[in-house]
Amino acid sequence: AIRSAKDIDGLKEDAPLLPVAGVSSDGHKTVSCATLSQVLKGQYKEVIDDFVVIDCRYPYEYDGGHIEGAMNLWMPEDVSKKFLENPVASPRHVVIFHCEFSTKRAPDMFRFVRDRDRSANLDKYPDLFYPQMYVLQGGYRKFYENHKELCSPRGYVQMNDEQHATNLKNSQNILKRSFKRCKSDR
Repeated sequence: AIRSAKDIDGLKEDAPLLPVAGVSSDGHKTVSCATLSQVLKGQYKEVIDDFVVIDCRYPYEYDGGHIEGAMNLWMPEDVSKKFLENPVASPRHVVIFHCEFSTKRAPDMFRFVRDRDRSANLDKYPDLFYPQMYVLQGGYRKFYENHKELCSPRGYVQMNDEQHATNLKNSQNILKRSFKRCKSDR
């Protein structure tokens, strides 16, 4: 049985299955909007078993328009339930996080999952449940600009949209408390 990416002939644990557009200073790999578009259209089905797009934006942003099939998981507890309570045991399962610009919320959620994944697999280092995680370069804003046809509904609500000022403040407070709770759970 395959337990890690190392068990697949010639595939190293950290070998990306998707083309990497860049690597952040904290080590997360990014994929381009064009690559995500190709993944959504099935052009990587020979390389990956499955994929999930995690939209880390607040619900009012997601409701205003999102990448087709994306899951709106913006709180650490929800992400933890989805990925860490019953992890997918496939080294070819791809997870792509994004937020509006993919500069804060998506990278934070990436780090949260990676840290929890690493902790859960300390006895099997360097194995991970999710070795194939990425952040979408440019976020939803850039994806929407270039691939509206893959967004549903076809819209874009900015985080700082004046119509949602109260939602923004409430969502930010909820998210901050959620991260604090998750840190105290460790």
